[in-house]
Amino acid sequence: MTDLRPTIIPRSDQINADDLLGLARTIKVTKVSLCAEPDQPIAINFEGDNGKPFKPCKSMRRVLVNVWGSDGNAYAGRSMTLYRDDSVRFGGLEVGGIRISHMSNIEKPVTMALTATRASRKPYTVKPLTAPEARPAAAEQKIIEGVQALVATIKGAERSEDVAAILADPETVKRREWLKANRPHLSAALESAIATAGVENPKDAAADTQAGDPVLAGLLADVAGMTEGDIEALPRNSAWQTRLGQLFPPDADTLTEAIEARRAALRQPQGQPA
Repeated sequence: MTDLRPTIIPRSDQINADDLLGLARTIKVTKVSLCAEPDQPIAINFEGDNGKPFKPCKSMRRVLVNVWGSDGNAYAGRSMTLYRDDSVRFGGLEVGGIRISHMSNIEKPVTMALTATRASRKPYTVKPLTAPEARPAAAEQKIIEGVQALVATIKGAERSEDVAAILADPETVKRREWLKANRPHLSAALESAIATAGVENPKDAAADTQAGDPVLAGLLADVAGMTEGDIEALPRNSAWQTRLGQLFPPDADTLTEAIEARRAALRQPQGQPA
């Protein structure tokens, strides 16, 4: 089998959370630069970054300033350990993000308060980095990179049917079964990516390909029984919004049309044609 899926992995100009699936990575800073991007104004280059610098989020920039100070030029030569935090949320979904666990040039743990939500702050602790963490052996690294490539392919799929086809591939089926039995941490990351892609029953992926998107089918069934009050409450319904986030754009348009049709039907006087 000549697997073409690795060739369609989305390009990235920075290290991202999926690059850290199943492992932490200790990096040695070579340069800190300002960027024009308002959401990610800092790029931290490091040894072996292959042109993909670390662009910390606002919370991690606050960690850096709190621990190492505000002079980015002083960071060169220092090291930090990065890891993937699966609980990081964006748009109401847990998408994962990069966090810093250890930093050099400190003698004891440093704890600070970071914003968790708009209404709360939580303590965050960075530990001293005493020695670089060993990278995985070559065989283990190959397994990790294989999972990373599969996750990127799933996330890059444009339709739920494409995801279902990937999951129905015999090689993917065997890989998922092996990971579940031998690498639970990597299996959990892969299954999370599958769930986010909107295939609720991945064990029956071939059937999903024929039957359409099960997420959309479930939402349409809910709409059929809604009252006007239920419809008005949808923007505040967190469970609904989470399921809505799993839809691809064409399916989201279909759902919007169904909601408007249901609203019109409810407002139509009884005995009058719709």
